[in-house]
Amino acid sequence: MDSGKFQELVLKQLELLTEGQQRLNLKFDHLEQGQQRLDLKFDHLEQGQQRLDLKFDHLEQAQQRLDLKVDKLEQTQQRLDLKVDKLEQTQQRLDSKVDKLEQAQQRLESKVDRLEQGQQKLDSKIDKLELRVENEVVDKIRALFDGRELQNNRITLQDKRLELIQEKLDRISDDTAYLVSEVASLKRLVK
Repeated sequence: MDSGKFQELVLKQLELLTEGQQRLNLKFDHLEQGQQRLDLKFDHLEQGQQRLDLKFDHLEQAQQRLDLKVDKLEQTQQRLDLKVDKLEQTQQRLDSKVDKLEQAQQRLESKVDRLEQGQQKLDSKIDKLELRVENEVVDKIRALFDGRELQNNRITLQDKRLELIQEKLDRISDDTAYLVSEVASLKRLVK
């Protein structure tokens, strides 16, 4: 895969990650609104709610860290906008993963309605969902940064090669100028 295609693939993935993250943010906002409705419904479950609040705080902190990373990715994305077309396949995979997350969210909402009977089961499933989302997104971001670093290394190597070629051309140019002056001298001597 040439560097242009690779950069396009990386850009596409970055765009997909950004869009997926935005959808996740919207879904997370919907979860928070649902949680507020449930707070009115389940006041007598304050202890269980406090445990959920702590987990949501951890998710918000993770979200803030991801937001910072996404901001950095967006800055990089501006330089790579011409190569975004090649990332559509990755977007489709991310869309299917978001659909899976939406399905998981729907299951979670139905389980929250039965919170009085299954508070401990819900805590376990939220932990699993949190780990899954965190692991998938962090691994993909790491892979994108690794790919970007590889591209930067390749570009640096190409720059060094170009410098060497330029130096050789300069030497050839100097040698040619010298030979031209020598030929001119010989022509004057021959005349």
